[in-house]
Amino acid sequence: MTFRLRRLRLIAQTSGGPYGADIRFADGLNILAAPNTSGKSTCVQAILFALGLEGMLGPGREVPLPHAMTQYLHDEAGREQRVTSSHVWLEIEDDNGQPLTLRRPVVERGVSNQLVSVWESTIKDLAGSSRDFFVRRNGAAQREAGFHHFLADRIGWTLPEVARYNGTAVPLYLETIAPLWFVEQKRGWGGIQVDTPVYLQIRDVKKRALEFLLSLDVQARASRIELLLGQQSEVRSDWAAARSRLLASAASLGGAVRGIATRPEENLALEDPGIFVSRGRWVTLDEAIRDERDQLFARETSPIVMGVEATPVELAELRQAEERLQRIGVVAADTLRSLELEEAALAESSATLTSIDEDTRRHEDIKVLRQLGSSTADLARSDCPTCHKPLNVTLLDPNQEDQGLNDIDEAIAVLKARRTLFQTLIAEARDSVVVWQAELNAMRSETQEVRGRIRALKDSLASRSDAPSVSEIEARFSLKQQLSRFETLRDEWQATLEQLEALKRRADTIDDELRRLRNDPLSAGDHAKLEFLEKSFQSQLAAYGFQSCPVAQVILSIDNYLPTHEGFEVSNDFSASDTIRMIWAYLLGLVEVGQRFSTNHPEIVVFDEPKQQAAAQYSLAALLSHAADMTKNGGQVLFATSEEQSSLATMLRDVRANVTTFQGKILSPIHPEDRGQSGA
Repeated sequence: MTFRLRRLRLIAQTSGGPYGADIRFADGLNILAAPNTSGKSTCVQAILFALGLEGMLGPGREVPLPHAMTQYLHDEAGREQRVTSSHVWLEIEDDNGQPLTLRRPVVERGVSNQLVSVWESTIKDLAGSSRDFFVRRNGAAQREAGFHHFLADRIGWTLPEVARYNGTAVPLYLETIAPLWFVEQKRGWGGIQVDTPVYLQIRDVKKRALEFLLSLDVQARASRIELLLGQQSEVRSDWAAARSRLLASAASLGGAVRGIATRPEENLALEDPGIFVSRGRWVTLDEAIRDERDQLFARETSPIVMGVEATPVELAELRQAEERLQRIGVVAADTLRSLELEEAALAESSATLTSIDEDTRRHEDIKVLRQLGSSTADLARSDCPTCHKPLNVTLLDPNQEDQGLNDIDEAIAVLKARRTLFQTLIAEARDSVVVWQAELNAMRSETQEVRGRIRALKDSLASRSDAPSVSEIEARFSLKQQLSRFETLRDEWQATLEQLEALKRRADTIDDELRRLRNDPLSAGDHAKLEFLEKSFQSQLAAYGFQSCPVAQVILSIDNYLPTHEGFEVSNDFSASDTIRMIWAYLLGLVEVGQRFSTNHPEIVVFDEPKQQAAAQYSLAALLSHAADMTKNGGQVLFATSEEQSSLATMLRDVRANVTTFQGKILSPIHPEDRGQSGA
């Protein structure tokens, strides 16, 4: 989950020739030393710019680089030279030791500075074709053509989904994480995470960033809570469905259910639970069953009344009913086939619409990349998004001289037209499905009615003067049917009770776990990481000469993981120099947690002018010593400083560091010799 800075190159083509800077970085402590106004902050900001992280500085789209990279610079004679084009090159190394070279234009005719080109090689051995991505645009963190989506994947970060104030979910953007390892000079020293962008409207954004960087289980526990809440919703839904089915079954027999809670959190059964049936008064289902049995027994033990002969009218009606039943069966079979065909067409059209949407997004990404100046952007697929057959066209072929944005616009227009067509087809198919289903249901109801009439006619025709009365037979049959329905309802009642009892047990288990997770969202591992961070933080404060209060009184809050004093977040009551010391200690402490535990920290820290607010010389010396010690076995720290060369040499006497010094302007005419001197 780490990466390393390896090389930074700034190139500015001017009316007076090319200017540039070339700086190399090593593992451990790196120091970029140069006088004020020489351009060292330009180099630090260029790192931020190359990584597309300037969004942490605010919502504006301005390039965070000075005029020497955007408009003009002064040559050695003081003459103003206009910048005609400029680029930032940054070589980094991923966690597997594989190099990546990033190139982002600052000023280039026809190419937007929102385009980032990436090579899978070092700057020195630049080879192969590049891949182009966009940054600082919607989708840069989510879509395949987005640079931050690529970068996070390459680093090994799976960015969590976090909530915004409007209720939507977005990835935890890289700009929100950067202030925990990158401190720029202008505003970054105002406090811990002071540069965290709040304009992104992410809830508790500083806390979410810290949780991700420290890889706290609280994130997994929060996800577990979300999962449990989903399961809780499912249990409630199953409960409501089972209860509704029972209520409907009882209502169909003129009954009512009492004593079943509306939700599993309530008591399962209240006083006198059961199913009640109206018999002039409300009686229990068991009483109704006993009553039906008594009536049936009485009829079955009584003499049967004899019936009358059938009439010719009933015979004619019977034949008509049987013919009608046959016709309904034929039409119903045709209707069922039509319904199945329409449902299949609906499914196919829906799948095609999904494919069209994917192709439209892909074309739009290519359009964005080409608008930004990419000449390598192309589509991977060569099949039709509608029928998936191979295409024999040259649309979007970069080798065709006459291909360009117009062709992409035409392709997008075609796809959108197809989308409109398939949306219409889907709407029509859905309407047809509803119609066919309604017709089929009507035929089923009609079939039941006709069959009932046929049974009644046959019973009547079978009746003779010497045969049992049809009405008597129907009465006995009706009693048996009602008794059977009541007994079925009683069986359903018992089965539903068992189901609700199981749901109740599951609901209680979910509630217990939710209660436990909410009472202490931090796991034992989280507590261990935060305790280690607090000890490192306090130890560094003591080493740096913190004086605003006893170091032991500055502890980390369990609520937001930031320093507190006497139960309150650290405020301006502390001296400005002690605020700087806290930033040093906290951000380096985060690196040390990453060295001891498994976290998402890149194990890199960049400080631009760490000696702020006239911090004491011995404090800076202690900072340099600690940074060098903590990165002996891994990690990288970069300090850009204007500290006097003699003073810096004294502080680094016993400290191992990669020091790059500049006596004048870092951006200088490009000559074969290297103006920077590097050494350990």
